[in-house]
Amino acid sequence: MKNCPITGQAHVAIRTEKMEDTLRFYTKVFPFTLLKAAYDAPDGAKPGTVNQAILRCGDLYLELLRADEATGHGGKPGPLHHLGISVANLEDALAFLEVRGLPESAHTAPAQKTNLDPAHPYRSASVTGPNGEILGLYEIDNASYFG
Repeated sequence: MKNCPITGQAHVAIRTEKMEDTLRFYTKVFPFTLLKAAYDAPDGAKPGTVNQAILRCGDLYLELLRADEATGHGGKPGPLHHLGISVANLEDALAFLEVRGLPESAHTAPAQKTNLDPAHPYRSASVTGPNGEILGLYEIDNASYFG
């Protein structure tokens, strides 16, 4: 599509109540490599508990989110948390989607995030689809951001 600001899939985010088992499954059964993990335990979490992790296998990236209210990754039930979509520029992507019919009320404003790695901030916005699904728009290039 001409002038499309969407550049590809950023990642798929999976919510898990069994982080260690999920990490083991994707790194031992499937050949994913752990790229980054966030251990910043919010109130009530055990120190050293992984709250968020990014894994890679080829061009496929998975984000694992510990599923409980303490992490803020609770949300809707089910294992799929969101689909991450790479965009060249958030404002251009949101304007593109609005022209195509996305209501302004169906997305958040672009915001800078540092939750995974405070030394490497990135920008993102969330879009809510017609079924309540979350589509995360990320102004990052996976290969350069995660190495």
